[in-house]
Amino acid sequence: MKNLTRFFVLLPVLAGFFAPLSGQIALHGLRSGDNQEIILATFEVLDGIWIDEDTLDFVDAYVVGGTGFDQINRTYYLTGLTSVFGGQMNLWGIDVTSDEVVNQSVVTETVSGIQHDMNSDRLLGLGSIIVDSTQYDTDWWMYEYATRLVEVDTETGNLIEIAAFPEISGYVVGTVALNSDNGNLFFVGIDADFNQRLYTLDSFTGEILADPILQLEPEWGVNELTYSHSEGKIYGIHREFGGLGEGEMHLAALDAETGAVADLLPLPQVAAFSPDASEFEQTEGAYILMYYDVNFGRHVLAVDAEALEVVADHPINGSFTEMHVDNSVFAATAYGVSNVADDHPFEASNLPYIYMYPNPASNRVWLEGVSAAEQVSIFDMQGQRLEAHFVRNAEGVNLDVSNFPVGIYSVVVGRQPLRLVVER
Repeated sequence: MKNLTRFFVLLPVLAGFFAPLSGQIALHGLRSGDNQEIILATFEVLDGIWIDEDTLDFVDAYVVGGTGFDQINRTYYLTGLTSVFGGQMNLWGIDVTSDEVVNQSVVTETVSGIQHDMNSDRLLGLGSIIVDSTQYDTDWWMYEYATRLVEVDTETGNLIEIAAFPEISGYVVGTVALNSDNGNLFFVGIDADFNQRLYTLDSFTGEILADPILQLEPEWGVNELTYSHSEGKIYGIHREFGGLGEGEMHLAALDAETGAVADLLPLPQVAAFSPDASEFEQTEGAYILMYYDVNFGRHVLAVDAEALEVVADHPINGSFTEMHVDNSVFAATAYGVSNVADDHPFEASNLPYIYMYPNPASNRVWLEGVSAAEQVSIFDMQGQRLEAHFVRNAEGVNLDVSNFPVGIYSVVVGRQPLRLVVER
């Protein structure tokens, strides 16, 4: 059932150096390979490094918005088609630590806007139901749809309906967010009069707790909603409609009670973005967006939502969609979850402690704590690998940087990226 090609890509693509946050941010998502194969990839957001890539050659296509990430078990869930089983729709669960397929079930319905409730360990999402249909003389049918709140049974692939909302004809893709503290689900839905409302649902009962009409100017909208547990805020992109690069883009905060939209930070570098291309890292407090510049170049952007500063902006090669940030350490800390994988590869306490000194450096750099058989690579700010060293013993590594121009470099030890400053 599974044939995963495992390899590591340690090529940082750094557009510039920003004031770093204290930790690391892992972003899991889907890429397309050279032969259009689907690859589950992990990107380290602050350093701009591809950490891990696994080819999913049993997946032929995936459902947009039909992926989710179980923060407790660190499992990436993917809804897609496979020719291996006769072209049927499947739900796969892939453990991002071991790269093993841990769940696989046939699905007959699709769901999007999937969110993981870290407190109750549920996968929630929004589905559609037909509320009316009309057959014309040409035997052509016109369907009218409504929205329903569902829980995804990862063992069977079934969707368990929590509540149906015939008054909500649909929702804006990329506008679903969840507060795991109380289970409230937020999304922008379209009512019968075509108003855009910011709905707040009790995800346990399906009760509508609030549904204000969004306070938007003509030709403006909101997309890419996320929720910050530390600040209790809904963040999103407030945008002006227009051609590529024509409309304004702002990081904004939305008021769930009134529907007010408050601009926080202009994002002139953002020309466009794909639906459902935003995430929020709860420990570092970073709003993350995959966007397009005016030349259709793709970037991963991270904004410190409290300081309102861009902390990373990395150009990336190729596609990167269906992204989910790894908040499993936050889930364990905030909700007392005990079965988070012990070998979380992005938690500093579980990585080997590597001491790099002096830093800043002018001539030589000593690395202490490097395991034998590791590879040490040095990259410049353009992502070009300058040197690579194979560690033959665990006594340490001495690097000569005397010929390096003054600047910022990335030293990658195995899977662990470190920043090195060279000055004179």
